[in-house]
Amino acid sequence: MLFDSQVSGPDTFVIHFRDDPSLDFAIFAKGYRLAASTLTQSLLSRPAWPDYEAYPVVFLYRHSLELYLKNVISKGARLARLRGQELQQKMLYIHDLTKLTSTAVGILRILFPRDSSLLEMLPKLECIVREFAHVDPDSITFRYPTDTKGHRSHFAPLRINLSDFALTMNSVLEVLDVIDFGVDVETDKTEELNRILESFLNTY
Repeated sequence: MLFDSQVSGPDTFVIHFRDDPSLDFAIFAKGYRLAASTLTQSLLSRPAWPDYEAYPVVFLYRHSLELYLKNVISKGARLARLRGQELQQKMLYIHDLTKLTSTAVGILRILFPRDSSLLEMLPKLECIVREFAHVDPDSITFRYPTDTKGHRSHFAPLRINLSDFALTMNSVLEVLDVIDFGVDVETDKTEELNRILESFLNTY
């Protein structure tokens, strides 16, 4: 069987095991990021490789980026609710990197208005996303040769330096991974504070 919920052993993995799947965007993002990095290292270790072997690498990096952005939106909105704020969370079911980034950046600016290092990083993130979105706005360019209308999936041939591309993407995704950790820490602190306040109010 391809899929057997009863299987076990050291080569077994589990997916979709949380009650709240909205907390898993970062886990999925990390998996695609590590897969992309592993494939990149494999290709660059060889003296030559066919172009098509690099297409999945770019897609994996792009998908990781998309998932990390959706993670910021999902967890950011959750943290805001714990703080008594309501933020927009309607951008999770699209592939548009520009719209996802705009929403994610807006949420981070609201949640962390005094974090100078974060605020300094956000324009750099937006710049990289704009460049990526220009060549692959809807996650089609590196998955299919044509779009949904049968036209070529990109308007012109692309030349990509895999080393430079991977270096930049790894740097961006590492930052988004740190942001995920920071949001988790703030969420834990806020939940603990809310528990203390609730206990105090119930006592008096």
